Amino acid sequence: MKFVYKGPFFFWLSVLIACASALVVKSKMASTTEGNELKTLEESSPHKIRHEMRKGAHELTQQSRHLVCKQIYISEGPLRRLFDIKAERSTISVISKKPHMHVVETFYNARGYLQQELFYTDAMEPKQRYRYFEADEARYDFETHQLLASGVKFWTFVADGHEPLEQPLGDNPESVGVASKMSFYATGPNSKEQLSAESLKLWFTPEGGI
Repeated sequence: MKFVYKGPFFFWLSVLIACASALVVKSKMASTTEGNELKTLEESSPHKIRHEMRKGAHELTQQSRHLVCKQIYISEGPLRRLFDIKAERSTISVISKKPHMHVVETFYNARGYLQQELFYTDAMEPKQRYRYFEADEARYDFETHQLLASGVKFWTFVADGHEPLEQPLGDNPESVGVASKMSFYATGPNSKEQLSAESLKLWFTPEGGI
């Protein structure tokens, strides 16, 4: 009996071993291929993401406009100040800066009127202190509310009332200045600071006249 079944036994055993070996080799090859694909994916994806992020951080979306008139209202308690700026043309830039979008508008051949302070006298008469300026170029940052102007001339005034003035460039300014560059904030914690300027020349008129 042992002799009769010895041949078939070893035959089917050999077949079983061959099939098992083939499955092991195939599984190993599949694992190696999948591992290589996973490694390639792990190596390429972060590089692609970093590339897109770097690209996004430098991309600018621009829109040009002509004969621009922009009015920005600034609420401070019950009062509302006006920042009015006009220009022959402007360019709006949308800059992707992590983690937010950053919007800046650059005005060319600009003139502006900013109500710096609305207040009352001791007799409860409404007054406003404002600045009027003309600039070759003025760049306004909607995130920081900073205006950076170049080739600029500016005047500061005190006038009656809180309503915006139709003709803000009036007579008898408190001061007159020119600068190659000027920077100030329309609102926020930095708005109380004095303006900063380069190559500044400033004339004061404390008596209300030049």
